[in-house]
Amino acid sequence: MKRTMFTKVSAIGVLTLLFPGVSRAFISIPIPAANGSRQVIADSIAPQTNALETKEDTIITSIGSGLSTKIDRINNNMQIPVTASGTISSPGSYILANNITGPITITSSDVSFDLNEFKITGSLTINGSVSAVTNIDIYNGAIETSSGSCIDMVGTMSVVVFDDLLIKQSTSSVAAINIPAAGSSILITNCWIVGNSNSNANPSHYGISCASTDGKIKIEQCIITTFYAGIYQTGTGAMTVRNCQIMNCGDSTNGFGIALNSSNNVVRNNLLRANGLSIVLGTSVTNNFIFQNVVTGGTNPNGAIIGDSNAWTSDNNRIFATYAYQNALGVNYDPTPPLRDTVVSTTTGFYVNLDLA
Repeated sequence: MKRTMFTKVSAIGVLTLLFPGVSRAFISIPIPAANGSRQVIADSIAPQTNALETKEDTIITSIGSGLSTKIDRINNNMQIPVTASGTISSPGSYILANNITGPITITSSDVSFDLNEFKITGSLTINGSVSAVTNIDIYNGAIETSSGSCIDMVGTMSVVVFDDLLIKQSTSSVAAINIPAAGSSILITNCWIVGNSNSNANPSHYGISCASTDGKIKIEQCIITTFYAGIYQTGTGAMTVRNCQIMNCGDSTNGFGIALNSSNNVVRNNLLRANGLSIVLGTSVTNNFIFQNVVTGGTNPNGAIIGDSNAWTSDNNRIFATYAYQNALGVNYDPTPPLRDTVVSTTTGFYVNLDLA
């Protein structure tokens, strides 16, 4: 039976525990608009929230329908045992029969791989470089390596799910999970992703490196800790990052929880704690939606959430209902947007945040 390693984490839930009297005010956004009417705020937020929900539903439908409820675990009662390292080159439902020393390579489509609460010591590679692969489901166990990525995806692939995994990266020179440019409709959920260094001296140590150009990447309900960068986006495709905890990534010199280098990303309901820079917006990225996050304990004095001046003015990013608290030197946003300004503007966007430094 599949083991659930941990349950859904909500930044709002964390806020309620830490500050019982603040969360209700935070959620309802009781800051009056310029004309004294809260309805102006509600009317302004509603279209953006509705558009966000539609986008998330599209991503979820794309991933879920393609996998047909994770391929129904592909005839779960007819699983093929895996007892040693090797290559899975035929469709089917596989099950890890014992702890093994990898690597494991998957080159076939329509593969479901139950790790059966055992561990692969070594890398797991999904290789779509010879021919594209689709419908891959890997779940319920651990992958640990001190050489190369724990999960390395190369070539072209789509509809890939990683669920309920402990992923431990014991080397500080690569990403624990590597998503390629031609990776599409990839879901990483309920995973605990652990690195071994958050130092500026190891700038290639990422929890998740995402080079996808497709824009159908969803990361949810994950814990990511102890990397130079928790999630590092290098591709042009958009991501949704939701209900995650990202902690201890980056130090007081550099490094970050989430780095967004493309447009149209959704970063929603996450707890970012004790990172160097928690959220970084790259140059000229537009239309990012950063909503209801808790950002606390940042160690880099340059700011908890940073971007160039256009990020807050002309690039149409939306950062609101975000709670920033106890970051280094009291700096939460750089450059500082009008955190308490509730007027919708073509130049300042729409911000309703709590900055309690």
